[in-house]
Amino acid sequence: MWLVFDQKVNGTEGPYDEKKIKEIIKDNPKVLIWQKGYGSSWISADEWSSKIKEEKINKLLREKEKENFFIEIDAEIFGPLSQKGLIDKLTEIKGDGDKISKTFVYAIEGEYVEKDKVNVFENIELIKELNIPIRKNPRVTLSAQAIVCKVKDMNKLHDPKNFRENMLTQVLSLSSDGMGLNNKGGVFKVNDTVKIHIKDNDVNLSGIEVYGKVLYNNNGALGLKFINLSAEGRSRIVGYIRNRFSDEQYKNLLKRGA
Repeated sequence: MWLVFDQKVNGTEGPYDEKKIKEIIKDNPKVLIWQKGYGSSWISADEWSSKIKEEKINKLLREKEKENFFIEIDAEIFGPLSQKGLIDKLTEIKGDGDKISKTFVYAIEGEYVEKDKVNVFENIELIKELNIPIRKNPRVTLSAQAIVCKVKDMNKLHDPKNFRENMLTQVLSLSSDGMGLNNKGGVFKVNDTVKIHIKDNDVNLSGIEVYGKVLYNNNGALGLKFINLSAEGRSRIVGYIRNRFSDEQYKNLLKRGA
């Protein structure tokens, strides 16, 4: 059961079950959510939805014989699959970087259909099963914005003509290694080099400029790896992430690498 904090009225409601929370989020996606055992911090609706999806998938991954899983790649569906069938199919396509980045998994359990799709790169258990290298530093979801533009040549950073397709977009996640961005309009592609300027109310983040390379692009979301983050910028990001969690939560994040 979960408690909900409505910022509009500055009041707490609940406790509510998962189904009720989803109904509340539909009407008011700005609410904050908390449950005992999830640390001392309230989390955003997006972060809560991600946790629920991850927990559901992980629970079913432990039930190796049941055919609970479906894979979706560019609207093509494979399934139902057992845990082994799921991993075998994902392993088959893992070598195709563009294809695996567009691959989503969802599960059906009993009579309850749950089509909260999760990208392969968003689930730590799937990453481990597929032997995909795990990020070394924890990431967080956040509601910052970034100005992003494509870089033609990293050797001509002082030439204004070197920067193209300037775009203001939403930051989806952040770590000291890279970040996730909303790729509205499909402007950027895998292997593009981009310049990023973060805009946020938090002084630890606002104004950070960094270059990055697009590692994956799926369903309007970009995964970027930083390629020249300064020591100061890295320190500011690490400090921001560290302040979001209790000591115990942060230790667990470091163990998971997620």
